[in-house]
Amino acid sequence: MYKKEHWVVASVTFLCVLTGYFITMAPSVTFWDAGEFVASSYILGVPHPPGTPLFVILGRVIAALPLPLPIAARLNFVSVFFGALTGFLIYLIAVKIIESWVEKTDSLAGRLIVHGGGFSAAVITCFMRTAWSNSTEFEVYTVATTTFVFCAWLMIYMGASHDERRIKRTLLLVIYLISLSIANHLIVLLVSPAVIVYTLIHDRRNWRYWSSILGLFFGFYLMVMKGVDLEAVFGRMHLASLSNPGLTVAIFRHVAAFFDVLFGIYHYIESPPAMFFGVLITAICLFWAWRQKALPFFGAALGLFLLGFSIHLYLLIRAGLSPAINEGNPENLKALWAVIGREQYGSSYGLFPRQVWALIREQSDVVSLSQLMENVKFFFKYNVPFYTQYFGWQYGNNLLSLAFFFIGIFGAIKHYRSEKKSFYFWLAVVLITGPILNTYMNFKLGYSQFNDQFPNQEWHEVRERDYFFMVSFAFYGVWSGLGLAAAANRLRELFHLGTPKPLLGGATFSALCLVVFLPSVVPFTFNYDEDDRSGNYIPANYARNIMNSMEPGGIIFTNGDNDTFPLWYIQEVEHVRRDCRVVNLSLLNTTWYIKQMRDMEPKVPISYGDEAIDQMIPMRLPKDVNFKFGEMDVNFPQGAAMYIKDIILLDILRTNKWNRPLYFTTTVPSSNRSGLDPYLTMQGAVFKINPRKAADLAAADSNLAPLPGRTDMYMDIAATRKLLYEVYDYDTFFRKGSSGEEANVRLSSHFAAPFAWLGQAYQQRNQLDKALEANLWARRFIEDPHQWDFLLAQLYARNKQYNESQAMMDSFISFSGPANPSLYNQLAQEAARNGDQFEAEKFLERAIVADPANRESYANLFMLYNAAGNKQSAVEILKRYLAQFPDDQPAREEFAKYEQTGEFDLAKVFGHSK
Repeated sequence: MYKKEHWVVASVTFLCVLTGYFITMAPSVTFWDAGEFVASSYILGVPHPPGTPLFVILGRVIAALPLPLPIAARLNFVSVFFGALTGFLIYLIAVKIIESWVEKTDSLAGRLIVHGGGFSAAVITCFMRTAWSNSTEFEVYTVATTTFVFCAWLMIYMGASHDERRIKRTLLLVIYLISLSIANHLIVLLVSPAVIVYTLIHDRRNWRYWSSILGLFFGFYLMVMKGVDLEAVFGRMHLASLSNPGLTVAIFRHVAAFFDVLFGIYHYIESPPAMFFGVLITAICLFWAWRQKALPFFGAALGLFLLGFSIHLYLLIRAGLSPAINEGNPENLKALWAVIGREQYGSSYGLFPRQVWALIREQSDVVSLSQLMENVKFFFKYNVPFYTQYFGWQYGNNLLSLAFFFIGIFGAIKHYRSEKKSFYFWLAVVLITGPILNTYMNFKLGYSQFNDQFPNQEWHEVRERDYFFMVSFAFYGVWSGLGLAAAANRLRELFHLGTPKPLLGGATFSALCLVVFLPSVVPFTFNYDEDDRSGNYIPANYARNIMNSMEPGGIIFTNGDNDTFPLWYIQEVEHVRRDCRVVNLSLLNTTWYIKQMRDMEPKVPISYGDEAIDQMIPMRLPKDVNFKFGEMDVNFPQGAAMYIKDIILLDILRTNKWNRPLYFTTTVPSSNRSGLDPYLTMQGAVFKINPRKAADLAAADSNLAPLPGRTDMYMDIAATRKLLYEVYDYDTFFRKGSSGEEANVRLSSHFAAPFAWLGQAYQQRNQLDKALEANLWARRFIEDPHQWDFLLAQLYARNKQYNESQAMMDSFISFSGPANPSLYNQLAQEAARNGDQFEAEKFLERAIVADPANRESYANLFMLYNAAGNKQSAVEILKRYLAQFPDDQPAREEFAKYEQTGEFDLAKVFGHSK
């Protein structure tokens, strides 16, 4: 099937992609799910549903290897390796497709097109933005993409022969891979329709054989997955394990429960129609499969599917051993099924209602034709751009992506004409994992889309979701590579290469091919800066800083993924501050998590027992409710929503009795702090919860300063300064290859706020040197530091550092455009307050230069000279004013009066009262 040179070039492709990924690989943990995955792999934990047991086990194996890399880097290399393997496989697939249309593949021209096209397809795909980004961190999507591509290669391998044994063995392997890879990511299931399409086209002679097997699988699906209430079944099995009577009795009880379900199945039917049609289809297809002699294959396929799926028992086993990370606690079959089914997250999947429509219109159902049509309109207006925006990112920018889109269309047409079987496989994957998945997933508005039109962040996804479509983009990228190969082949035909009278020599055509295939490096070139994570230590250092903010034995409440998972990583993998407990407020709404916090070391003081926790539900309060504990009095007004996490948080306060320090990260919004804002003092990047109101503490402690715009929250100046300047580590925050990711920028900005507010506190105390120092640090942490320039220019002017003030103004002007004269007027006021008339004069002159038509600048400069008794200069500035505004008759009259008497009516000319 392949020649030696194919394997050589495939290996070169692998090494090229591996090198590109490795030099841009994150050296430590990254934000979002990667921190949880690294920590879970290291301790063999259970990450968020659906648990990804295959990925965790794979990570644990790699983490255990004696490699000269830190744990996080070792695991990041897993994605690097699988990403390079994807490139290897894509090359092998592409060359077989290209060889189907290139004549004389042994000629120099033919070999250039085949190998160049295969290499181009691989590097285009691997260095598209989403593929590259996910291949430099420990995430599931690269492994899932590799599985898709490997299945595609197996189909190509199967399609090279009509040998029935090869076909059956290949399909059994694919079925096993799919079922096993579900334990990495559920998206792998979506390769199934493409496999079915390819098989039916390739082995169309035996379509009855394969159709009977498909019918059996469909019948089983209807019966088991749709007809039976599996939650109730697993709940019944769970009842058999509630006590611990000994092994023999336990086995007997489980066997009894099994037969109870089997013979009383009518008690566990969720959908009678689904069960009826499932039984009917299964019965018909059983007979049909028996006639087609397909039952042995079906039995083997079902057995292999269950064998691959059985890896999920890892979740059951590990949860029973209570690892430090044990999301969903799947220690019994009922909980296991809930984790696999992602019940914790609910579901908005399907066609209608569109989630965007439901949120914006505040409707839950489509009940009229007009609403249905509006849903369709919303789909095309808001959901279709959800996919197309991310496609536009892939090749560097929208224009380049559009160009590659058309190159891909050209490649797809050539693919269709030369190799229809694999074309339909490819088309199915591109559509199912792209536009169709986008439709079914029913996303909210894109994270960075329509924010001006819909500023409510609850209507937007919490992050960019391009990774959902990584497989679709990757498979389309192969078409782009095929398009370049088709263009090169067209040139070969035009110049009669491979004929007795070629119009070009081999060297010239080689150079021409190099030009044709040159666009394949465009994604690498344009995406490099965006996907370079080589200097990204920010998440680990962020986590270390947060953990080191706490006193011994502290409990810190976090909000979401990015302020939680890095903390889990830093505790479990790097063993930092394991005396402290991280409590995620989102998870604190779940019963299993509350029990874990209560029972696992270091224990969180919670007074509720299991029964009380299980009965907790969120509520909307029918009347005002006050929580009182010591001097603390927290009010929840009538009609307010009280969530389970609010109940538990307040219980922790009461049960703890201030024995252990309690904190919020500054990432927790005020709406999620259970009314405790008046009791918070900022200490660095955390808020400490106090037993008394911060305002009362501030009345007796000058070290506390109010936060800007707040009268109820204060900053502990001494504690904040110590943390910011002596404890926290920021060195790695500003390295190349670390600042581009949106999550990095967002989380880094949480260090800008304490520096800025510390600077304001010093400014209020007239400690200007310290205020400048703090604000210069704050400037380093914001996405566009020029936004801070004018504030610093003011501070420098106030501190009589006028050269530095002007330098900051120059920096600000380079960012904002032409200078605003009013800003120079403000700087002049600072200089005038300092008694530095000369510096004030210079600022005002700059204001006039910036905008000669600005009257305020002339007025302020006139008042400056007049107040200093410098009548000559005052007269000169009035002359300049009249030269600029010759039609200002009141000014001329006042000027004449001023020359004679020294009096000037400012209000009459400039609108000033004095």
